[in-house]
Amino acid sequence: MTDPSQIPSDESAPGLPREVRMVALTALRDHPSNPKSHADDAISGSVARFGYVEPIVVDERTGYTISGHGRTAALRRAFDADPTNPPEGVEVNKRGAWFVPVVTGWRSANDAEARAALIALNRTGELGGWNDTVLLDLLDDLSQFDSGLDGIGFDMSDLDDLTARLQEAPAPIDQGPNTRETPSMTDYRERYEEQGRRLIVLDYDHEEYPLVTARLRAARAEFGVESNADAIAALIADRYPDALPAAEDTPREPGDQYDYADPEPSTGD
Repeated sequence: MTDPSQIPSDESAPGLPREVRMVALTALRDHPSNPKSHADDAISGSVARFGYVEPIVVDERTGYTISGHGRTAALRRAFDADPTNPPEGVEVNKRGAWFVPVVTGWRSANDAEARAALIALNRTGELGGWNDTVLLDLLDDLSQFDSGLDGIGFDMSDLDDLTARLQEAPAPIDQGPNTRETPSMTDYRERYEEQGRRLIVLDYDHEEYPLVTARLRAARAEFGVESNADAIAALIADRYPDALPAAEDTPREPGDQYDYADPEPSTGD
């Protein structure tokens, strides 16, 4: 990578060809005006699971990083923890230094453009949001595997919250036939039954929901669990440790049919 001290100060100088080069981790310089905070554990978890995937981007005019501060920090933490165990995608030289993929060749026109790019490369990704229905399908599918949701920035509590939010969302305006088959609550119930699990749906009005969600989040933190289901189970076990199941609460075998519309069991005449 070009030494910043050797780059001419002419602001009209053309950019260089874009290349991905392996650059020493110790040579990377954080932009002093970087405004972005980072979810350190999520980034480190992603690097641990997938290796180092997305290159850092450096401004050739200033020598500062303009995209990838969080990833750089994650690599520095990993190096400090164990310099002999680099993530996949990171190279190590004979002296043990780590070299990481960096996009070089982009050069800001001036300091204002450098700061603008620093913001844009983070902000434009945030603005897109998510297609919640497709996201829920993906998260639900991934949760069935051993590696589950590790390292992707979502956990089981997010899956629970997303499911609840979609169930209470108003019906969309008809925009023609839906060619994608989206799982219904019945589909989720049947999948849980196949896994030997039971599904409980809790219903709150719009005023109650934010407060309940906040309290569930607090319960997850207090009991050190990831899902709302585990938080509720831990909470009621703590509150009612001596409660025992009644006969009608006994779980049935997976695959047995349930009639969720049944009233209370009849005691006969």
